[in-house]
Amino acid sequence: MCSRTRIPFTTCFGVIHVRNALLAIIILQLLGEVIETLQYIFGQNTYVPDFLEFLFEVVESLTLVSTIYGWWKERKEFIIPLFIQSILASMLTLLSTVLFFISMIFPYTAAADAFIPPGMVADDASTRRIFFLMCFIFITPIAALFGWFVMTSLGAYQYYDHKEKLEAFRRSRPLPSLNDPVTSEGTPKVLALVIPSAVSTDPAVEIPATGNFGNPNFSDEEEEEELFGNKKRGADMV
Repeated sequence: MCSRTRIPFTTCFGVIHVRNALLAIIILQLLGEVIETLQYIFGQNTYVPDFLEFLFEVVESLTLVSTIYGWWKERKEFIIPLFIQSILASMLTLLSTVLFFISMIFPYTAAADAFIPPGMVADDASTRRIFFLMCFIFITPIAALFGWFVMTSLGAYQYYDHKEKLEAFRRSRPLPSLNDPVTSEGTPKVLALVIPSAVSTDPAVEIPATGNFGNPNFSDEEEEEELFGNKKRGADMV
């Protein structure tokens, strides 16, 4: 996530910002909850979930509410439940992917018998391999999706943490004066006042009174004769 070749706080190879990706996760979770609720209401079966399943649904709903509030108010603390839930779901789906892959190669192991439906216990090895291959193809994208949830929630946490630190810095910095220059960090900068002296303090340096620098190879008379020689000769002729 700290790649120098990608825009910071983005996902999907720098295409989507983490805040928009977090919104997409919220929408997916809301759709899942709605579908599950409709299936429970309009379902024909009379299955009653046990206490653990009910507790899991309550925790999942609270996590969704916390994620929505964290996205809305841009609070990093409320993204932590989603991060923990995504890690657990990613680990479970990744473990299932590995077990399905092993069962596809060895269809008569104890792990394969644990996943096989009761109606396929007496089937041959090829039928079992096809079943586990379908399970592997189905569960692999889900594991990748939960991995994306982990990276997105972590990126959103870092993004909100960065915004909080930046806002705290802006509030704590001193207000500069209108006459003071400001550095790139936003703090007043004091410049040393340097006034060049019109008169040199070095006794070895002499400044000509006329403002012209004389040529050391000529004397003053030669310079005057060179500059005003024509006028002097004209005066002599008169």
